[in-house]
Amino acid sequence: MLADQTSPWRSGATLERLLLSVPDLILQVDRAGQLLGYKLSGSFEAQISLADLIGQPLLPSLPQPAAVAFQEALARAETGEDVAPPIEYRMTSESGQELIRELRAVAAEGDVVLLLIRDVTRQRAADHQVRLMATLFEHTAEGVVVCDGEWQVQTVNRAFTSITGFGVDELTGTRLYPLDSQAPPELDAELRDQLERGGSWRGEVHARRKNGEFYPQWSTVSAVLGPDGEVSQYLQVFTDLSRRGPMTRRLGYLHHYDALTGLSNERLLLERLSKALAVAEREKGRVALLRFDFNCFRNVNDTLGYEVGDQLLALVSERLRGAARMSDTCARLHADEFVLVLENLQDRS
Repeated sequence: MLADQTSPWRSGATLERLLLSVPDLILQVDRAGQLLGYKLSGSFEAQISLADLIGQPLLPSLPQPAAVAFQEALARAETGEDVAPPIEYRMTSESGQELIRELRAVAAEGDVVLLLIRDVTRQRAADHQVRLMATLFEHTAEGVVVCDGEWQVQTVNRAFTSITGFGVDELTGTRLYPLDSQAPPELDAELRDQLERGGSWRGEVHARRKNGEFYPQWSTVSAVLGPDGEVSQYLQVFTDLSRRGPMTRRLGYLHHYDALTGLSNERLLLERLSKALAVAEREKGRVALLRFDFNCFRNVNDTLGYEVGDQLLALVSERLRGAARMSDTCARLHADEFVLVLENLQDRS
């Protein structure tokens, strides 16, 4: 719909159809800022009644962010540039949603200036999502490889290179199927069937590093459909299972032992104390529990630093372990609190 029937918007059917297809709000103003005409897309939220402003200064009716951008756009038009660089501004809709607009000034004939205002809210949100996904792609600990519909490699992330030894330049354009040639035929059939039916497959496979070493990986393979509904890409995300062994053992160790001193922690102390008491009761033996801490240990940390304090704790732990029997339990409970459990005592001495 064209607001001003006498404006150049109606100078030709072709031009009119072209303007109507543009999603922007187009304002025709003179260099004093008076509104001469406009073209409003049906999807554009103008927030003011433009029809009532024909022939009047536009600036007083604009929201503050738009008014600032409007003045800057007119100033740029005065420089003589045919198309001034776009100006981006933010404003709030009537529903409270933040809107991001891009305003561009185009010098027309005489004193006429065309102002093109585009709503780029969704585009900026999409750009942010792309940057977020790119950051996740590069910094995730899992290996990621993107292939086209024929399993030709398009890109890989840093973790993929770290795990396999292959760089993106070495693999781009080469075929990289998730399963090796030694995989059972039924596994290959299962992968293809699930990709066709559900779009994704998960399972453990064996892959080979650049140095020739084979390693197990847990893979998730997903099919990405194009606009035509056909598979356009495959996305594979995998974890190197061979690296989980040391990590699992470390976590298991920390579950029962103090990380600084290597002594038993409170959990393991209670387990061993419970067993020692049960044995003592059954065999009519005795168990002794000694608890001690340091006087003024905080002063060591405050005056000499935590590194020296840690060294002192490690030294005391080593001496305590050296004085205890193999059957005894040495434990560190808190910062400077230690416990020693003595088992199989036959008399009070």
